[in-house]
Amino acid sequence: MWRLLSFRCCLPSPFLSLRVVCAISAVLCENGRLNMITEVIKDFSTLMRAHRKQIVVTITSAIKLDVEDMSLVTDALANFKKEGESFVISEKVNPALLGGFAVQLGDKYVDLSTLKRIREIERLLQEPVY
Repeated sequence: MWRLLSFRCCLPSPFLSLRVVCAISAVLCENGRLNMITEVIKDFSTLMRAHRKQIVVTITSAIKLDVEDMSLVTDALANFKKEGESFVISEKVNPALLGGFAVQLGDKYVDLSTLKRIREIERLLQEPVY
């Protein structure tokens, strides 16, 4: 049992109970696939989020957003939410963006970063003029 408790560290979300982990690990152990437990739990969590109508939102910015900016972004995202759905928001910091932010909302991606704009300008400058 102590060995099953060590699998809690690989859980991607707090939604899985120890009972579920024990059941999943018992089936994997019986089939000789215990080494795949991390992938199975991630896939199970994805299915449970879909069942609970939870949308994973990742906001990546050049610097950590303060509370006011974060609330502005989440308010704007509320327009994309259907009735009964909720957001699971995670925030990442990537200084390479230089400024602005990028939002991954389920399978949609919106890049409003300075880096993207610089790359677009570089691409335009490299095009031949007719």
